[in-house]
Amino acid sequence: MCLVSCSDPINLNDGTEESLLVLEAVISPQQNKSTARLSTSVIINTSNQQFLYPKDDAVITIREKNQSVWYPFEFDASNEIYEEAELTIQPDKIYEISAIWPGTDYPEAFGEVKVPKETTIDSIDLITADSLVNANNIERFSKHFEVEITFEEPESYPSFFRIIPARRDWKQNMNEPPYLGSKDLVYFEDYSFIVGGNALHELEHIEGLLIDPSKLPDNKIRIAFSSNDLEINKDFIDTILFLFQTVDAEYYRYHLATSRQLKASSTPFSQPITSYSNISNGFGVFGSVSESMDSVLVK
Repeated sequence: MCLVSCSDPINLNDGTEESLLVLEAVISPQQNKSTARLSTSVIINTSNQQFLYPKDDAVITIREKNQSVWYPFEFDASNEIYEEAELTIQPDKIYEISAIWPGTDYPEAFGEVKVPKETTIDSIDLITADSLVNANNIERFSKHFEVEITFEEPESYPSFFRIIPARRDWKQNMNEPPYLGSKDLVYFEDYSFIVGGNALHELEHIEGLLIDPSKLPDNKIRIAFSSNDLEINKDFIDTILFLFQTVDAEYYRYHLATSRQLKASSTPFSQPITSYSNISNGFGVFGSVSESMDSVLVK
């Protein structure tokens, strides 16, 4: 196993390593709030393997680089997350973040990130929309889709994307109006890559796919996915939603490495995967996304 802080590998076997703050924060021009989570790292070769989670006693602040005003995050106890809503996040600007846990020996963790300019989806074509009845239960079925998505040309490279196909949880009983079974989005599963597979990575720990557009033919992908265990004459899908994010390089590398580590951990003969972090004096990621929503009707 190899952990990396910025670009320096950390030797886990020399007995000099220390537990550090783990900061995971993301900012976006399209969101009303910036969010951050804070925990501590585990030292592999010690008997103390306990994660610590600072609650409302940590101090996390953010500012636009070279500006004098730092904006503090507030702890939301109901969601166990830090939030900041006063600083306006703008594309193509650089922001700095700092995390301190007062009264402890943990050093200040900090990082910076440049917010990417937004790239949008140019077109979405629904290729197929097939239904398959469950052979073991004729009252259940699955829905399989294949779509082709074309992206606008990014303004600059390197540029990276994350796309999250989802649907609303629409239901309808006979002769009654449709209703939402849940206010939450339902995410698709069973992804397969038909065009652009070399540029795509299905994430193991969060929803959706990461995309490296520099590897795409004609800025285009074709993917298939499913929604399973639907109830006949009740569940229906009339629209596929696509949350589309242009993400910075640090966000892409961190989540790509994390996802590959999780996938490798389930395979006994896999090679070690190097972790990634852009947090100085700590671990984690300070990332940024510019996002939009698109959709395609299911006929």
